[in-house]
Amino acid sequence: MTNTSTVLEVKDVHKTYKPAGSVVGAKAAHVRAVQGVSLTVHRGQTVGIVGESGCGKSTLANAILMLEPPDTGEIVFDGTDMTRLRGGALRRIRRRIQCVFQDPYTALNARMTIGQIIGEPLRVHGLAKGRRAIKAQVGTALSHVGLNPRDARRYPHELSGGQRQRAGIARALVVDPQLVVLDEPTSALDVSVQAQILNLLLDLQAESERSFVFISHDLAVVSQMAHVAVVMYAGRIVESGPVEEVFSRPRHPYTDVLLDATPGAGRSPRATAAAGETRAALDVGQGCPFVARCPIAQDTCAQVAPELRSVDATGVEVACHFPRSA
Repeated sequence: MTNTSTVLEVKDVHKTYKPAGSVVGAKAAHVRAVQGVSLTVHRGQTVGIVGESGCGKSTLANAILMLEPPDTGEIVFDGTDMTRLRGGALRRIRRRIQCVFQDPYTALNARMTIGQIIGEPLRVHGLAKGRRAIKAQVGTALSHVGLNPRDARRYPHELSGGQRQRAGIARALVVDPQLVVLDEPTSALDVSVQAQILNLLLDLQAESERSFVFISHDLAVVSQMAHVAVVMYAGRIVESGPVEEVFSRPRHPYTDVLLDATPGAGRSPRATAAAGETRAALDVGQGCPFVARCPIAQDTCAQVAPELRSVDATGVEVACHFPRSA
């Protein structure tokens, strides 16, 4: 990554949900899925977002894509705040931000051929006119991701999981986006196919300096793919910085817990967090959201929520009153 121009800025984004099934008029704790998240993505950069299920990763992805606009905050893409856009203006900018979904078995329309699925964005955004032009671009897109152009005639159920995910990547890239949001793109695939897809993404990025937001619960995958690691817990960023720094010398106890739970990490746990669920869910109290599980928590932690701050010259930021030294 050589170009440092900014592609995406997420500024103080919040997203809250009312719990499903709550009675109208009854008091119910709200789900604060994303709380004050800010991050920056540069051209040619991959920002990896990690954390347990329920920490707010996918909600943040949906906010960036404007599939579920944030309640407050800004999503600034290439200098334009998308939260202020509507209709055609939002549709035009969406062409430059695409996504690859987690499950290749449900992300593709079973009633459409692969050619129709990949060709649809070209028609929607007016990037190709006529069946012949669309067919040619679809064939090129399929070849680019390692599929045969003749696969355009096939239906999703006729492809393997890895082939379907390649088709999903082709659909995202056919409109030549600047930014691709990948939400757990390999978690539904076996290990050998996963490696193929990751290598494909690295090759595609090297060719174009395209930017990725890569969301995963798998720290080993993020360490391979990302330049910057962002660790989320309970809807907040608790640690972020260069991936080598964050994963080799974690400052936040939650990052430490994630690394200790990563198979093959070869680490000796320095402290063990108490078992429990991510407190992304409920709007409860003040203080650090990790306090109930933290092995080094002190009284201050239960009373005051720590701010994300720089703790040294490495570029790492940590939301912890008592961060570990590098």
